[in-house]
Amino acid sequence: HGYYYYYGFNDWESALEQAELGLKGQPNNAEIIGLTGIIKRRQGKWEEAVAALIRAAGLDPLHVDYVRSVSNTYSTMRNWAEAERYADQVILMWPEHSWGYSLKAPVYIWSRGDIEKARGVMQEALEKVDPSLLAGRRSYIEILARDYQKALDILEASTADYFLRKADIYRYMGQPEQAAAYYDSVRVTYEEQARNNPHYDATHGDLGIAYAGLGRREEAIREGKLAVAIMPLSRDALAGTTMILDLAKIYSMLGEHDAAIDQLGILLSIPN
Repeated sequence: HGYYYYYGFNDWESALEQAELGLKGQPNNAEIIGLTGIIKRRQGKWEEAVAALIRAAGLDPLHVDYVRSVSNTYSTMRNWAEAERYADQVILMWPEHSWGYSLKAPVYIWSRGDIEKARGVMQEALEKVDPSLLAGRRSYIEILARDYQKALDILEASTADYFLRKADIYRYMGQPEQAAAYYDSVRVTYEEQARNNPHYDATHGDLGIAYAGLGRREEAIREGKLAVAIMPLSRDALAGTTMILDLAKIYSMLGEHDAAIDQLGILLSIPN
């Protein structure tokens, strides 16, 4: 029942109530303890979350998802050493999957801006993992390195579309016509999704970015603010940060740099 409330309704309180009921009868049930951990993350209770996830991993040491969640949570908490250590465990447990490498590479970027170390992790991954599963992370690294053509080449070789990222790359390259074509494709897709599911926060964030790329200022800011309103930090400490970052990006694209910095200031003050 805890998963029902967690995935079905994003109702963290009810999900936690069900998990705690389950723990009364099965206090060492790794699955229930792990559920408690991911609920606590959504509530912004980071220390409690990571403690629960570590306990779940200890009780069920072959369950890689608990270890992955520990690494991800430590990264959110900016505890880079522990994030890297648990990412290495994920790689050791499942070397043929992208998870561990995709956790480890950003640690080097976010902790000290070491693009070459991040590239090294991705190069190691390419020896064992389907390249299409690494395209998003690899292109992100090349964007940070300002090797925009390489970022595009990685995405072109992937089976996924990545229209929004391609639009951004063309904008960085100073090719407005190509950027506009991709932003408009994103706009068409997400306008339809917003009509069909108006309460899904990520749709509005991405739609706002597309509008900003097309120079549609008022619509861009409206959609960015709507995404934040649908998924505020008070409702979801994990997903809410993405909506704030999208709004900051929208402001930056529109030249409203002070407003963008205000949003980034919120993110710098909390785990994210």
